[in-house]
Amino acid sequence: MVAKTFRLAFIGLLCWLWPFLSIGAPTEKTGLSEILSAFREEIAQARISLNFEILDSSYAKFDFLGGFADGRYQLKAYRITPLKDGVYRLDLRFEKKKGLLTYRQKVFFYFWHHQNRIVFLTPKGKKKFLLPEEEIRLEKTSVGYRIIKTYPEIVIKLPTEAGKVYLKVRPAK
Repeated sequence: MVAKTFRLAFIGLLCWLWPFLSIGAPTEKTGLSEILSAFREEIAQARISLNFEILDSSYAKFDFLGGFADGRYQLKAYRITPLKDGVYRLDLRFEKKKGLLTYRQKVFFYFWHHQNRIVFLTPKGKKKFLLPEEEIRLEKTSVGYRIIKTYPEIVIKLPTEAGKVYLKVRPAK
């Protein structure tokens, strides 16, 4: 029983130390890529300082040649990848069901974001937007006042090669 507990504790310790053992101790010859690799989680958290969120009710309207897959597609997933100096890549995945068939479309945009300004790079040039800020309102009650925060949403219309994307965005809570 004691040997089994010791063995489990030892395995747990090795699992905890594994990331540190695989990188090795830093030396004079340690390259920048190894150092950045060691801090990749911290760097990613620091870079993603977006003060808005994309709502699931976002959608796209595509108009392809042939017409069989035309129409409105719902946003199924998105990913924001930080690049450098406030520039990000937004990957969007849309889906439409028509009978037994499911159509999928992937679209990506590059954008720059700082405070409440956002600029998208589209096939038809740059599109600039001001993001709404949270609204704070005081409401009088029978025992005092109540603070009410609302998060207004806006729709950002972005042209693509075969249609338009309608991103519904609001300030992050």
